[in-house]
Amino acid sequence: MSLLPDKSKGSLSGLEFRVLSREVSSALAGTYVSNIYSIGDSQLLRMRRSGGAEGGESTEVSLVISPKLGAWITEKPARVETTEFTTALRSRLLRSRLQSVSQFDLDRVLTLEFEGKGDDRFKLVLELMPPGNIVLTGPDGKIALILRDVKTETRRLAQGYQYTPPAQTRASLETLTREDLTKALAKEKTLGRALGRGLSIPRRYVDEMLARLSRGQEDPTDIPEA
Repeated sequence: MSLLPDKSKGSLSGLEFRVLSREVSSALAGTYVSNIYSIGDSQLLRMRRSGGAEGGESTEVSLVISPKLGAWITEKPARVETTEFTTALRSRLLRSRLQSVSQFDLDRVLTLEFEGKGDDRFKLVLELMPPGNIVLTGPDGKIALILRDVKTETRRLAQGYQYTPPAQTRASLETLTREDLTKALAKEKTLGRALGRGLSIPRRYVDEMLARLSRGQEDPTDIPEA
């Protein structure tokens, strides 16, 4: 099972990330981390499912989380390595149980929640937006580990800082209101630019929406009547 970007379309969209989160959650919820390895910046989590009360054989699968490609379930590759980041990640997540997998809004942010010993709760966050990142937060929401620090005008991510998801600059399709749509249309002169810049939806889906309405990217915007 996998969900990888089609190179002809570019990277995964937020809508495709929603499918990804559901696939991984359905396949791996309730499994335990038995080991972690590296494949470059990507992290490979070996996930074990116990045989159950009837004493069946336990099974293992590998979950790869890649800050450039996304996430997918696969067999363990023949060659893996261990980096300093992986060692630190292993020390915190080994034998912890995967509770849930979720997506932040419709953004390309995947969150895996783990339950460890006692009150230990960790969130492993995969951010696919360039340059991509992997972040581990503790029970208090502060960053325990991070693949690469981030410092921008709106966001600071580093060990010890509170984790904050990427700022949303476009309206989400899940919470879209008539007012949001009106604002998006009012800011631009063409439908393509209004929908592409105002809504969190990839260009290829904008094209499909407009085609079904017999409209084009360069058609003038229409402000809905109140």
